Amino acid sequence: MFHNKTLLIRFLVFCFSLVLLPVSYLFLLSPSRNKPNILESEKWSLYIVTVKNFLLKDHELVDIKPLNVSPSDMHAGSELRSYDPFVLSFLSVDGEKETYLIYEPCYFKKGQLTSSGKPSYDCNIQYSSVNLYGDFGKSYESRILYDPRFKVSYPFPTRIQNKLGIIVESSTQMDLYFLSIIHDAASKSLKVDDAYKILSNSKGYYDPNLFEDLNGNFHLILSSSENMKVCTRLASNVTQLSPVSSFFSTTDCVDYELGDQEGERNAGSFFVDDSSGSLFRFAMNNKIQYGHSVDLYRVHSMSSDSYSQELVRKNILNYPSLGFKLYHHVHSLDIDSSENVHTFLIDAAVNTYTYLHGKKYIKQSPWH
Repeated sequence: MFHNKTLLIRFLVFCFSLVLLPVSYLFLLSPSRNKPNILESEKWSLYIVTVKNFLLKDHELVDIKPLNVSPSDMHAGSELRSYDPFVLSFLSVDGEKETYLIYEPCYFKKGQLTSSGKPSYDCNIQYSSVNLYGDFGKSYESRILYDPRFKVSYPFPTRIQNKLGIIVESSTQMDLYFLSIIHDAASKSLKVDDAYKILSNSKGYYDPNLFEDLNGNFHLILSSSENMKVCTRLASNVTQLSPVSSFFSTTDCVDYELGDQEGERNAGSFFVDDSSGSLFRFAMNNKIQYGHSVDLYRVHSMSSDSYSQELVRKNILNYPSLGFKLYHHVHSLDIDSSENVHTFLIDAAVNTYTYLHGKKYIKQSPWH
């Protein structure tokens, strides 16, 4: 057919281009190729979410509102990531309930510079007096409650022997401590009073939950990357809090293997359903990636020698309208039994995009 070698080569090149051109065109249109200087990141913020019929199959999202709070010592224009929200309540000057948000912000500190003269980045535990049921357009400032030399997170609120405070997690410290908190109603301020040892040799265990049941038994639940540890101190063996002696002993604790990156790590507070009397817990689902979503479990038994739970629902906030990329913490705020409405305080991440220009950073709105 082809008597001229040059014509044959030209024909083969033409045929190859017919195949290659559409593929190349699609490649050039892709966001990663067309926007080579776009940096994708995540912005973690706090939200209040209301769900109707939460424990039923016909559950539905009712409302979601952002909780706008930022550290008072944050550098202007700083990135802010907010995690692990809980609440503590004290009596106000008028004898009414005063609610405080307790959470972990990560941000650049104002007036605190590194050795190179740049603002230092820090994560600590902060608090703010907030109205969780109104004024949602309001912005709140928070103040430092606990800021040690090492990183701390997950400020779980609890009461032990008439002391109200928090238990915080640290991946670098050997022991777990309960921090009792003093409230000044006039200035609406909180401060750490004393530290009491809760569990020795707890390094590598995260997100501790501690509570007292109706029989006076204390339960501590925390997890490592491999399993979940459940500690129970019976009412008959409860000892006084101490800065040096551990409240729980190693013999109080049992490790359980419940799942591969799911079903173990706490993702917020436990709560009781009044209609059934059942105990429920939130657990992270990290099977796809850390902080991917939260699952709900019903706890059937929790004692000094046994623990069992049943999966109720995976990805409890799987509502497309929320638009979250990730979420890993759910704190039960309120349960309206008459209307069967649950209100939760959560942290969640949405995508952010930054254009890396040669001379400046330009924030972009989300695109797909």
